[in-house]
Amino acid sequence: FPAFLGHEPTPKDDPGHACWYIEEAAGPTLAQLVASRGPLAEASLLFGHWRRQILAALLHLSAQCTFMVPHAITLDHVRVAEDGGRLVLDGLDFGAEAPPPELTSPEEAAEAHAARDAALFSDGVRMILALVGDAESGAEGAAGPRFVGPELSRQLAAVKAIGVGVGGVRSGVTPTLQQALSHPYFRPLPGFELDDVQAAYKALVQGAAEGA
Repeated sequence: FPAFLGHEPTPKDDPGHACWYIEEAAGPTLAQLVASRGPLAEASLLFGHWRRQILAALLHLSAQCTFMVPHAITLDHVRVAEDGGRLVLDGLDFGAEAPPPELTSPEEAAEAHAARDAALFSDGVRMILALVGDAESGAEGAAGPRFVGPELSRQLAAVKAIGVGVGGVRSGVTPTLQQALSHPYFRPLPGFELDDVQAAYKALVQGAAEGA
């Protein structure tokens, strides 16, 4: 279920700015879902499906867009489409466009793309962790409180260490989004169909409505 990149024309009064988005969707954002329903269980079908959807959308963005994202991409920018079957990015603001290939060397172009891919991968990992309620609060000083999230599986803990680091230090080399999607943790879940995912999403939304 691929994501589709769209483009909103640049306003005449603001020629240096363009707003890009990945298809419009009527569903809620993942931030709204987490706020109303709470974090997902790591073993849940929705989390297994959506963690891949998040990286797939970011990979499409990295491959197709030449503009730089001046802000972090969060769950506020991820909207549910197709009754939970697909996630799309929404409301992204883009800054300056990357230099065209004719103005940069192949090495510089490759370095720029690698840097953008690494930043998007880090954003993706942070969003995936936020889905299961794993996050750190803004501490006031060295002794400030830190939010203790759920116990993560060994695989997700390893992804966290690579994507966002532990104590601000990343371990190993950051993989590309394509490499991450080929990892067993992000491969499509076997034995499930789209109908199963949509049924799980319907149950999640109904549970949130009943608890409101």
